[in-house]
Amino acid sequence: MITYTLNGEERQAKTSWYELTLGEYLQVVSSGKIEAVCLLSGLTIEEYNQADEGMQALFAAVSAVLDTEPVGFKPDWLAVNLGADTIGKLELCRKYVKEFEEEPEQAFPFLYAIYHWPEEYDSVYVMSGAGFPQHLVERATQQPLAEAIGVVVHVLQESNRLNERYAPILDKDPTEEQFRAGIEKFEKYGFYATLLSYCSGDLSRLTMLLKLSADVFYTALCVDTEKADYEEKYRDIMSQQR
Repeated sequence: MITYTLNGEERQAKTSWYELTLGEYLQVVSSGKIEAVCLLSGLTIEEYNQADEGMQALFAAVSAVLDTEPVGFKPDWLAVNLGADTIGKLELCRKYVKEFEEEPEQAFPFLYAIYHWPEEYDSVYVMSGAGFPQHLVERATQQPLAEAIGVVVHVLQESNRLNERYAPILDKDPTEEQFRAGIEKFEKYGFYATLLSYCSGDLSRLTMLLKLSADVFYTALCVDTEKADYEEKYRDIMSQQR
């Protein structure tokens, strides 16, 4: 961090990502180059345009930050194996990653809040489409960038690992018959539709299901998928023998 004086006022310019909060980082990465330099330098656009040559060294130091990527650390409170953590947390993260596919950084506060404060939101309520508590999102933006980035990177890595492990069910395309029947109507409900199919009409079971580990839930889906494939093939074989 560089302290300098402008117009008789002491200012501070941030020359490292780790001097920022997650919210400040999101502001910077969603801005143009000059606006980002101003945000890090503590200047308005007008002050930037009026700056003399003596400010160029400061701008160079700040601009250098923008050419790097922040590296975070995984905090102790975050599990190493997210497959052993709840399916509710993982699927909520997948939901927001998909929702912010065009602006992936906007999902970062949600990923952090989902894993850091699970006791402060209702997974079923959020999963049903009611929305994630805004005060938790805002609290996440106030966290130090190094920890926040570490959480986000670990969650995304674990999500990708589990996606690969359970690709037969997570990436399985609907059949032609399912498309003709209108299966796409359920896409807007996301994982919630899958939950409903496992609660057998008893909505009180939704909370219990979301507390199962991701590995347990996905393995059950794999078994059911392979069982359905087996039963369909078995019916075809038996029908051909008649």
